[in-house]
Amino acid sequence: MKNQKGIDNFLLGIAEATNALVSLNLEEGTAIALKTLCDNLEVTSTGLYKTFKDSNGALVASLMSFSSQASKPERFANNQKISFTEFGQLYQLLLSGKPFIITYSNATGLLKNHMAADGTKAVGLFPILVEQELWGALSLSNMEKENIWTESETKLLLSLANSIGAAVERENLEMGLEEKVKQRTAELEDSKLRFQLAVEGTQNGIWDWEPQSDKIFWSEKMYANLGYEQGELSDLIDGFYDLIHPDEREEARRRFDDYLNNRVPYIMEFRLLKKNGDYHWFKATCKAVWDEHGRPLRVVGSHADIHE
Repeated sequence: MKNQKGIDNFLLGIAEATNALVSLNLEEGTAIALKTLCDNLEVTSTGLYKTFKDSNGALVASLMSFSSQASKPERFANNQKISFTEFGQLYQLLLSGKPFIITYSNATGLLKNHMAADGTKAVGLFPILVEQELWGALSLSNMEKENIWTESETKLLLSLANSIGAAVERENLEMGLEEKVKQRTAELEDSKLRFQLAVEGTQNGIWDWEPQSDKIFWSEKMYANLGYEQGELSDLIDGFYDLIHPDEREEARRRFDDYLNNRVPYIMEFRLLKKNGDYHWFKATCKAVWDEHGRPLRVVGSHADIHE
């Protein structure tokens, strides 16, 4: 069991890593998150694996970046184009959104050989899912002892992996928005633009607001997540803040205004009032396009249901 200092360091590491992913772009945020975890958790290395298909169409994973207190030059090379599917339970657990944690003494077969090549005593892999696909995994390794993470620690690490997935989705959305809006806004119809701005297959609610004309669009999922049918809510702009829980309402308004006026990245978690009277937790993000005078022309955002 960890002492209080160990627990504090663990929580500090998770908090700082999450903050880096929220406030920076994906590459910078991931690098800082991995180093922060390595510095504050009882591990000797952390890494980020990315899955892709090789030239034969097989799903493999490569170590894209890592931070280590016991640097081994061969470690990066040993962790390229690894076939997760060959490790059976490991792959199935990650694919289902569950972590895979094991010590060297309990490993068998190919996995034990792979751990021996790196000198790994314990490893934890936490799945990163993007659009319900296995995008990759957050890796924590210990080369000194066979430690196992507690249930509470595992949940926090899974939450951090989810934050990486959200950062990937956000960056995909932002890159799509910037490129599409810059090149094709004048020629695309509104319905086509909305479709291309939305993350395909997302379960998030999508909204699209034009501040200059006060026109606003809510996707069907925006209504459904709150228990409403389309058209049941009459005021989707100022009236939306009445749906936010009083404890988060003013902070939500302040952050949104700060984004529109000062371009401070907007991401926030708050509770929204559903039609049945219950409050439900959501994560909100958005991206705006401004004209040459700094006035927002269009704001597109999403609300992800994170209540469970």
